[in-house]
This record gives sequence, C-alpha cells and structure tokens, in this order.
Amino acid sequence: MSTLRYRLALYGGKAARLGLQLLKRQGTYLPGVVSARIDRDYLKHLPKPKRIIAVTGTNGKTTTSNMMLDILSMRHDRIVNNSIGSNTDSGIITTLADNLDLAGRKKSDLAVLEVDERWTPRIFRHVTPDLLIITNLYQDSYKRNAHTDFIKATIEEGIPASTRLVLNADDLISSQIGAGNERVFFSIAPLEGEEERRDSRLKDIRYCPRCGAPLHWDFVRYHHIGRAHCPDCGFTNPTPKYVVTAVDYTERKLFVEEAGEAVELPLILGTTEAIYNQLAAYSALREFGLSRQELAEAMGRLRVVSSRYNATRVGDRTIYLFCAKRMNPIANSRVFDAIKKHPGPKTVIIANDDHQATRYDENLAWFYDTDFEYLAGEDLNRLIINSWRSNDLVVRALMAGIPEANIRALDDYQRVPELVSLNQPGDIFILHGIHVPSRKEAEFIRDELVRRLEGQQ
Repeated sequence: MSTLRYRLALYGGKAARLGLQLLKRQGTYLPGVVSARIDRDYLKHLPKPKRIIAVTGTNGKTTTSNMMLDILSMRHDRIVNNSIGSNTDSGIITTLADNLDLAGRKKSDLAVLEVDERWTPRIFRHVTPDLLIITNLYQDSYKRNAHTDFIKATIEEGIPASTRLVLNADDLISSQIGAGNERVFFSIAPLEGEEERRDSRLKDIRYCPRCGAPLHWDFVRYHHIGRAHCPDCGFTNPTPKYVVTAVDYTERKLFVEEAGEAVELPLILGTTEAIYNQLAAYSALREFGLSRQELAEAMGRLRVVSSRYNATRVGDRTIYLFCAKRMNPIANSRVFDAIKKHPGPKTVIIANDDHQATRYDENLAWFYDTDFEYLAGEDLNRLIINSWRSNDLVVRALMAGIPEANIRALDDYQRVPELVSLNQPGDIFILHGIHVPSRKEAEFIRDELVRRLEGQQ
C-alpha cells in the first residue's frame, strides 16, 4: 500500500466532506468518489469496524437497517452507518471514512450498512460483514434489476465465506443464496383470517430451480412470497428458525416462535411488509447476540421507523402518504394492495415521478406489471394522476377497469388538491417516489388538503 496515496485519499475525502458541509449539503457520495479517484484501492485500505451487519435485498433494506441501527444505538454510543447516505461503493467509502479521525484512527468498531444488491461483489471484496440480511428479491427496475436470477447470482458472487446469512424462508429466490455459508431463516406462518393473494400479476419464480418442474403453491401471501413445493424432486422452502405465528393488531403484539420457544414482541407497524422487516431485524440481532428481553424492550421504545408510510388525521378523515420506488412494479403493487384492503371509500393520488430521471428514457412496461386492478373497486371515489406521463397512466388505469369518469390526470402537483372532492367521504391516499422532490410535492398536496379540510370544520 502506498502510504502517501492513502493519506492523500483520506484528506481529500475529508476536505470534500467539509466543503459540502459548508455548502449545507449532505455529501454522502462525493467524498467517496474523491477518495477513490486518488487511491483506487482506498476501500481495501480503509480500517474497518470489527463488527459489521449488512443488509441488502430489493425491498425493505432501508427500514430493516434503520430499525437495527435504532435498537443498537440504545446500547452503543456510536455506530457507523449510511442511514442517510448512498448504498453503493462511494457511499460506503464515505461512511467508513467518516469513522476515521484525521490520524486515520477508528472512532467505532460497530457498523450497520445498507448495501445495494448490484454493488455487493465490489463492496464485500474488501468489507466482510459478520451478518448479511437479505430481505427479499423481486423484479425491480427493468434497466438494472429486472432479472431476479441475475441479481441472485450477483449477490452470491460477493458473499464472503465467513459471513453468516439471515434469509427470508418465504422467498424461494433469496432463500437459495449462500448454500455454503452458515444460514438461518425467518418466516411468517399463514395467519388466522389472512387472505391469500393469488391474483398478483408478477410471480418471479414459477418453476423448480432444481429440476424445472412447475411448482405447486401451498400458500401465496403475494407475488412469489409464500410456500411451495416441487412434486417431482421435493424442493421446498427451508425450515425457519424464527416464525411469526400470530399478530394481534388491536393490542399491537407480534407472536414469534424462536427455535420452538414462544416470544412476544411489540408490533411496530401493521403492514405485512413491515412485519417482515421487523422479523428480519429481530432475527439478525438475535444472531448478533442480543437477548429476547432486550429486543422486546427496545422494540417497545421504537417509534415508526418506516420512511415509506405516514398518516395525518383531520377530523374524521385521514390522509396517508405511501412511498414506493418508481419503475418497481412489486413496490407499487404492495401499496395498491394496502389501499384496496383499507375499509371504506377512498381517493387515490398517484404522484411518484422520479425527478432525477431524464424524461422519455423510461421503459413504461412496468405499468403493466403493476397491479392497478387493486384500485378498481366500487369504493374508489376518484383516481388523480399527477405525472409528466399521465396519459400513459390513464391508459393503464382504464385497462385495469377503473371508470374514466373517476380519473383525473395532469402534470402540475400544485393543482392536485383542488381536484380532490371534499364532499366525497373516505380517506385520501397519496403515493409518492423515494426521492426528495417527489416527497416534497406529496407533502405539499397533503398540507393543502389539511388546510382545506380544517377550513370546513
């Protein structure tokens, strides 16, 4: 290692970080770019925390990693993390470099890192996590993550042999990863009164990965999440160590069976996806050495950790903000399913343009893999579409069976609130994208609706 080059990379990254702070910008990516330009092996040379937990997967990795970070922060003063930063190599470099003082000494020996699926080989070549949680694998953006077998192979390529894996037993794709590693699995058993969802447009695994025969599905929670077996060779879900056996939504309790013993946890968020995230965090932290009692108490002190859901009550109505990645048909379908299950009449606003994308470079096929049919019930008062590609979304909504008279479409978020009829009963749902401009537009729509509703009282 060139000591001079390493030092220049360290100080160059620190200088870039300071400059961004003076400009009042987060700077979660650029310092890593600067350091890597100076020393191409900077990630390899950087001193690493002794204990590292990493999280990857298509959906839920941010919520899961933030939940673990919040719990571990209750017993550790400082934890290295990229909770507000990039999850690619430059972001990881920035995060690990922030853990060093000007002399290059580590400030903390514990890290919780969210890692993008595509970047795992490059990052894990030099960063060896003690634990790796893989939340799930779904079809994602057609441009980079559309083929689940490709993403699965990419992740497997990068996993160090010493890393223990915490995997979702209900996902027949990601649960196959790392057969040579030490692995534990988590699962949600079919719950009392739970409705199967066999009408999802996407199912990313239909045939046995061993012999190619059609899989027989015993229980479908949604998409390919559930339980299946191959009648020809016997392939099936792995046996989980951690299983949610029951959920009490009224008392906000989660009942988990851990290696045959019953555990009661506070229910943090009530959606099925959130329960998977909470169970993944619980399973990983148990494997990391935290006690059941410690985790139960810590989860009881957690507030809503999801950045993908928010509710505002105004009188007898509630305005919900849901977040989903644009170009991700599964994430958007899960939001539409949650809206469908919500009782009573409803108004739905779709406003999830990705303002970081260049217009007209998008493959619109993902509209047709998204379950817009979930919105086509008689309880839909109005569907309002705010998007520069609103005409395409209108076509998709019409194909889903939503009456044209119930659809309003435009490309001006400031005019959206006036299209909501306050005379129609029921709650209001706003779907926005993951990037800040989309969230700010959704918050503007919500705040204007709150103002109008409060003016009626």
